[in-house]
Amino acid sequence: MSALPLCIMKARNYIFLIFSILIYTFFAGTAYSGDWQSTLEEKFDIVSTFDELQNWKGEASIYCYDKSKMPKKLDGSESIWDLYTNDTAAKDDWIKNHGPDYTWNGTKSVCINYMDQKDRNRDYDGWGPSRLGLFFGDSVDSTVGYSEVHVFFMVKFHAGFFAVNPDGTFADMAVTKFIEIMLGFTAPDYWGNTSEHAKACEDCRMLTDYGANNMVMNLGGGGLSFPNRLTFRENSFLGHYYTNGKYFNGSYTDCWGWKFERNSIFRGLDWSSEYKADKWVGLEIIMKTGTKDTQTGSIRLKVYNEAGSLISEDSHDLQIMLRGLDHKYNKFIFGGNKNSASEPQTNENRYYVDDFIIDDQLIGPTYFALLSGSQPPEPEPEPEPEPEPDIKPKSVQGSMSQP
Repeated sequence: MSALPLCIMKARNYIFLIFSILIYTFFAGTAYSGDWQSTLEEKFDIVSTFDELQNWKGEASIYCYDKSKMPKKLDGSESIWDLYTNDTAAKDDWIKNHGPDYTWNGTKSVCINYMDQKDRNRDYDGWGPSRLGLFFGDSVDSTVGYSEVHVFFMVKFHAGFFAVNPDGTFADMAVTKFIEIMLGFTAPDYWGNTSEHAKACEDCRMLTDYGANNMVMNLGGGGLSFPNRLTFRENSFLGHYYTNGKYFNGSYTDCWGWKFERNSIFRGLDWSSEYKADKWVGLEIIMKTGTKDTQTGSIRLKVYNEAGSLISEDSHDLQIMLRGLDHKYNKFIFGGNKNSASEPQTNENRYYVDDFIIDDQLIGPTYFALLSGSQPPEPEPEPEPEPEPDIKPKSVQGSMSQP
């Protein structure tokens, strides 16, 4: 049998090469999307891309800590999520593919959906939990956690979330909890070790929800002060031992509680252009406890655009971030309650989260490098803080009320 002509052999080899490349590309792309969770887990301490989870929705519950009702991994095992709140029956899955506009990367994201405290209108409630959180400490030792914690996630607010005036400026912002970070827990719903817990003021917000030291970050911007900007507002409540006095909703003696410390807006931050352009942003929150009872702590926010460029940054440096107890950060919550000044500003109360990460080092540059397939950069040292005046507003623009 004579050999095939050279031109036929070359054509056959070329066709085989093209077919092999197509097969490789298909399976490599499939493996990459499926491996994004493990890729991030190799670099960071705590990760949820939501792609690793089954579609999920919860029940109507003020506070649910039942692990059996939390999101499950695809194989049916437990996920990192430990608690949620919701005000009414779910209208749809809360974790799912929310479509190309509200799923950032991969196949799934989570919807956080507030209920406005001034209007119990269920028409715009039930599309997601009003809170979703996790505990990442130790079941016995309340000092286990991060003295410096980095929390990163991609977030996008639903179109119409922020009220806009007829002239195009943002309306005065309703008091809206965005995230909560707590210290010193030994379970998702148990603050302190057994001896500390026994000496806590008997208030459910103290014992199960907030603990003695905590930071509630509200959405900020709009109104007369910041008509063209969107930012965030820090509300820090720090530990206080009440020997004899009034605490939140009662009078207590000889117990640990929290006391208002600081309400301060991030004046140098703005991400309104991304919201107006219907874009996702990456937000990194960096908190350092410093030494308790001293002005050695800090909180820094970094905002990245979809391409991974740092577009805005601000910090509150040389602050007291911890009082009374040597606890560390070990509990985090998305969402909370929303209180409009009078009537609800809009009928849209949803935002979406994807690719949630916790670590003790800077996350953003490495995350976006991995996302683009390039080599992660070498970590850069944080800038030295500059002293800032201790300015406290006349009124506290925040609420610890439930739900």
